[in-house]
Amino acid sequence: MSNEFKVGLLAIVAGVLLYFGFNYLKGIDFFSNTNKYYVKYDHIGGLTVSNNVIVSGLAVGRVSDIILDQKKEIIIVEIDVNNSVTVGKGAEAVLANSDILGGKAIQLNAGDLTKPLEAGDTIQGKIDDELAKLIESTEDVAVSLGVTIGGINEILAGMEGSGEKIKSTITRLDETLASVNKLIKANSTNLEVTIKETRITVEELRKSISTIKPIADKTNTFLDSLNQLEMKKTLDNANQLLTKLTETTSYIKDNQGTLGKLMSEDSLYNNLNQLLIDLDKLTNHFNEYPRDFMKPLGRKNKKLKGKDQ
Repeated sequence: MSNEFKVGLLAIVAGVLLYFGFNYLKGIDFFSNTNKYYVKYDHIGGLTVSNNVIVSGLAVGRVSDIILDQKKEIIIVEIDVNNSVTVGKGAEAVLANSDILGGKAIQLNAGDLTKPLEAGDTIQGKIDDELAKLIESTEDVAVSLGVTIGGINEILAGMEGSGEKIKSTITRLDETLASVNKLIKANSTNLEVTIKETRITVEELRKSISTIKPIADKTNTFLDSLNQLEMKKTLDNANQLLTKLTETTSYIKDNQGTLGKLMSEDSLYNNLNQLLIDLDKLTNHFNEYPRDFMKPLGRKNKKLKGKDQ
């Protein structure tokens, strides 16, 4: 026996042991007899061959085959169940999640054990409520995704030919930037001189402002002093005027002077009033008898009465 034959035989034996050992760890006993049953589903949500068939949390079989019937739009799942497990009439094969990672399994409800099914019979298929909601939401997401992809396709179709326009725009932008760079490079010397002169001008202006500031401060001080001086002079004049007015008022109040006596004594007022009356009479007499005032005085020693002589 050659070494090559030995190696090949060893590889085959190891492969067979690995296959049977892996399936044994999944709960499949190849040395026990199994019964085949069939389950119909509208949707299996990712169920695959070799997924477990579970009764009360215990793996009692596996999915042996999955057949798609496109005409009837159904999926037929073939399962192998240990012959030690009785599947009765009214049994249900509920498709559900087997773990938090989304693995699938078929949970088998045995039904009426007094009326066992024959191997090859069809078991009623059912999808777990949570899994059904998940499948429904997945379908909605798929529809939304299809709509989104359709919208993207329409946008891309509308943008057909825009690539050339964008490319042309970028090319023109590059040319513009190149022209600007050339212009800046050509005028860099003049620009440098201008910036330098501007810096010098700003520095001189700053020095001028520093020189003018003390003068402005002194001017403000002088103006403040002048304002205070004018205000003081005005207040002094007002005080003097008020003092004189107070003195005059006191002088009049004390019956001093003509104005004080005129305001306090009735005799002066009466005398002045009588004088005005007499002057009024004299004026009227002069208007009525002017000859009395024209005759030489002293010829006759008598009063004039206003008659013609």
